[in-house]
Amino acid sequence: MKIGVDLTNLDPTYKGGSNTYCEGLIEGFKENLSDNISFQIYSNKSYLRKKKFKKKNFTFYKYEGSKSKKLFIIFYNRIFPTISYFLGSLKYKLDYYFRNFLYKDFKTLVEKNSDVLLTPNVTLKVYNLSIPTITNLHDIQHMHYPKLFNFSERCRRDFSYLNTAKYSTKIIASLSFIRNDLKKKFKFLNLKKIKVINAGVDLRKYNYKKKYKKKNFIFFPAQLWPHKNHLLVLKAFKNYLNKSKKKNKLYLSGKSFNEKSKKILDMISSIDKNYIKYLGPISHNSLLKMYKSSICTLCPAIYEASALPMLESFSMKTYVMISDISQHLEESKNFKVMRFKNNSVNDLEKKFLYLEKTSKKNLNNFTNFNYNMIKKRSWFYQSIRWIKICQKLVKNKLNEKKNKY
Repeated sequence: MKIGVDLTNLDPTYKGGSNTYCEGLIEGFKENLSDNISFQIYSNKSYLRKKKFKKKNFTFYKYEGSKSKKLFIIFYNRIFPTISYFLGSLKYKLDYYFRNFLYKDFKTLVEKNSDVLLTPNVTLKVYNLSIPTITNLHDIQHMHYPKLFNFSERCRRDFSYLNTAKYSTKIIASLSFIRNDLKKKFKFLNLKKIKVINAGVDLRKYNYKKKYKKKNFIFFPAQLWPHKNHLLVLKAFKNYLNKSKKKNKLYLSGKSFNEKSKKILDMISSIDKNYIKYLGPISHNSLLKMYKSSICTLCPAIYEASALPMLESFSMKTYVMISDISQHLEESKNFKVMRFKNNSVNDLEKKFLYLEKTSKKNLNNFTNFNYNMIKKRSWFYQSIRWIKICQKLVKNKLNEKKNKY
């Protein structure tokens, strides 16, 4: 069986959840190789240059899009989303035909070399593949918080997400919440079409052996997007500093996004620099060091597909504090974490005060328990479930062909 994996829209320089998820899945596949399974990785030139997956049974294909269609691709990506707002339901049909025309060469490449295609990063590139397609629709945040996206982003997500949901053979959801959410928003979906496979963690990558002494700071790793809830965290932390005697520090990492991040950056600058530090994007080794030496990782988002920093923290034996959104509660049901009300500055402030009073012994008990539990969420085990779905879909496809004749 030849399993294709579409990574063509990944940026190798991006440090965020989408890359972590996709690369973790690939690492899981590398641990589950057999003589009758091979993987074809479709990616862009820059990604191939930066990321090396040297492994038997892995073949890499560079895809950048046809140069002769470059203008049409620019039109589709930049202009069509805005125009689509005025097209009503016609936009879904036009998106279908545009994509199938623009990426016809991608379709040919994939169908020639793969029996099934996985798209672990949100949307299908082409909708009319003759082989089964499995898509990981991470979330539909734009339907819940439209104001967090600009007009063009909302329009593009509208037609591309709906068509991906419609034309995927199988959809992977990282949580039952996401599965039910997709069904609620896309009425045409059958729940049997959506399979829940939790996000995993690369235990080898986050099992850092080097010892770091725990320091008195809380670590908040997240891009400076509005849904990550930075403003509430900063307000609560500012209040906490006024009441605390011990005064734990707060370290933040993640990319800022110009105007979208301005309020957050302004708020950071208003807090005493002795107790807060914004690190910006950091390397993987620096991330490990921060996890290992912090007393707690903070995951305060108001909406999430899966909290990867939480899983990574468990494997690094670091305590975790989460917001009480449904996704976090589902993700953490088998772990020991501290929860706070995601819309309450006062509650988070109280949790900051409580954390500094919690003994190291108690924290160690929690982190040791979580460390043992997280082993069940290795990408090794999660990727096996992806492979089994591939095998079933390919088998069904072969049976359909036999029945025709």
